[in-house]
Amino acid sequence: MENALRLLFRPGDTFEVRALGATVPGWRTPHTEAGYFNYDSIEDVPAAISALALYTGVYVTINPVAPALLARANKRLTAAQRGAATSDGDILRRQWLFLDVDPDRPSGISATQAEKDYAHTVATGLRNTLAARGWPEPIEVDSGNGFYLLYRVDLPADDGGLVHRILKSCASMADTDTVHIDTAVANAARIARIPGTWNRKGDNLPDRPHRKAAIINAPFPLVPVSQDLLETLAGPKVTPPKKVHTIKQDIPGNKPGDIYNQRGDLAELLTNHGWQPVGETQGNQLWRRPGKEGGNHSATWNGDVFYVFSSNAQPFEPNRGYSAFGAYTLLEHDGDARAAAQAL
Repeated sequence: MENALRLLFRPGDTFEVRALGATVPGWRTPHTEAGYFNYDSIEDVPAAISALALYTGVYVTINPVAPALLARANKRLTAAQRGAATSDGDILRRQWLFLDVDPDRPSGISATQAEKDYAHTVATGLRNTLAARGWPEPIEVDSGNGFYLLYRVDLPADDGGLVHRILKSCASMADTDTVHIDTAVANAARIARIPGTWNRKGDNLPDRPHRKAAIINAPFPLVPVSQDLLETLAGPKVTPPKKVHTIKQDIPGNKPGDIYNQRGDLAELLTNHGWQPVGETQGNQLWRRPGKEGGNHSATWNGDVFYVFSSNAQPFEPNRGYSAFGAYTLLEHDGDARAAAQAL
């Protein structure tokens, strides 16, 4: 664990450690424990994690955070306060491109060995494809159920969407029907599982066991990916057409769905149905589906379209956008648009 953290960080760096589904002596209700450490206190991290009675997963911010955050919980883990997690604005710079290759399966359970083996095949194929394009070797991590490829980069925290474009490009090259590259991990404050810690999703069954994350390859020296290679893979930045906002009159004859799209409070609707707001990036609100305690966001809302990525966010379908009225219809009226219109 210490060696892994010394690979991820440099002298002077500060980072957050976050344990999800954690219990501690005297407090057996699962909750989130978090704290901040710097490079000089890396040796304190294993002891802090060992003090937990149990956890489902322990993560670290892969990019360095503002040293002032040490004042929240200095070199220790404590119950996380609402709204006190590291945000994108707390990140000093991006020093890792994080490619997360994971097999599809129902939420909250471990992968089978066959699912994991196939994810490894996909991750290896993606690594080889990038190598053929001149990319250096990454750090390769077995996350327990899937695999990470971590490429050293040197980018500002606000990268203008470059990392997201790269993830989408990698997904288009490597995604299969059952293994996907996660395109939702582009934000600067992204967390990744710490090698040397357990991945405990669901029950520990013979065919879907709990496993420890581990580094499987760490090249030396670690060569950063050049800006040219990053830009070439990302492709040109597409500027969306400027929106022309029109004001519709609330007069008889307007459809209820149109009026709801203009005036409906989607945030209130989602919150009432167990969705959780987890931040905002590039004008998009980030939402996490009901029942998900941490990790990636499940959907985005830009004021016009509620776009759902998750395959476990029923009644929504994955990789599909919904208007505010469409979301209201599904959540409040089981998809019956006529009943939803009548209710409005």
